[in-house]
Amino acid sequence: SLFLVVLSGCAATPQLSISTLEREEKSFDRTFHVNAIEQRLLKRIKDRAELQGRDLLEAALIASGVNEEAKLEGYMKTLRRLEGQIRAEVEREATNQRQVAKTILTWLHENVLQSYRSRQSSVADTLQEGGYNCVSATTVFNGMLHRFGIQSKVVDSPTHVLSRAFVDGAWVEVETTNPRGFDPF
Repeated sequence: SLFLVVLSGCAATPQLSISTLEREEKSFDRTFHVNAIEQRLLKRIKDRAELQGRDLLEAALIASGVNEEAKLEGYMKTLRRLEGQIRAEVEREATNQRQVAKTILTWLHENVLQSYRSRQSSVADTLQEGGYNCVSATTVFNGMLHRFGIQSKVVDSPTHVLSRAFVDGAWVEVETTNPRGFDPF
C-alpha cells in the first residue's frame, strides 16, 4: 500500500513522505483509504517529524495490517512484555551500548525470531508465529534499540536490508537475520 511507502520513507524524511502521500493521493483515480489508526499515526509523525521507538513498532504493526485498536493494543502489550524481558537480560549482561545491542539481537533470536521465511515481512506475524525475514527482523531489532536509547538506521539494497546501530560513539552494522550478525564485517 502507499501507506507502506510513506512509512518506509518516514525514518529519513517524514515531511517529504507525508507530502508525497498527499500529492500521490490526488494523482490517482481512486482515493486511498486511511483508517483512524493510520490517521493518528501519520499526524504524530507529521507533528514531530520523526518515527522512533514505540511509534516505529506501532507503525510497523499498522503497516502489517493491524487496524483494530484492541488488536494493536494487544501487540503493544506483547512488545512491552518482551522489552521487560530483554531489559532484565541487559541488566545481567551488558555494561555498554555495544553489549546492550548485541544482547538484544541474541535475545530476539532466542525468543522471537524463530525461523527465516524470505517473504515474511509482517511484524505482526513475526510476533505471533516467529517467522521473519530481513525486513521484519530489522524492524523489530531497531524498534527495541530505540526503546533502549540506541539510535539505528536501516541499510537497504535492492534485495536486502540490515541495521546500522550507533553504539559507544560509532556506527556498527548488524545483520539482523543472523543471531551472530552483530558487527559481522
